[in-house]
Amino acid sequence: MKMRGSGRASEFALQGMPGFYPVFTKVCAELADILAMSDEHSIPFRPYDQQYLEARALALSIAAIRKAQGKRNPVDYAVGSPDWETADEDFARDILRILGDQ
Repeated sequence: MKMRGSGRASEFALQGMPGFYPVFTKVCAELADILAMSDEHSIPFRPYDQQYLEARALALSIAAIRKAQGKRNPVDYAVGSPDWETADEDFARDILRILGDQ
């Protein structure tokens, strides 16, 4: 790397890339104060976890029931369209209705 000007870290230029200067952050992950943000303390929710599989099964079941009833699912519309928002809210109400019965 070449140094420009006074030689401060903020004035480094990468060789072969004039005008490109790296950004130096003031935040260091190892010194983070919020321990809950660490992956070690988070609740796993990955495709192979039991809760993920249960949530996926619930969503697929509700989508199949809605289709059998002649209702449209959010995936039938373009994301963000007014019809998608309406179907998304209706889908969420169906989820809450089913979870409320437990």
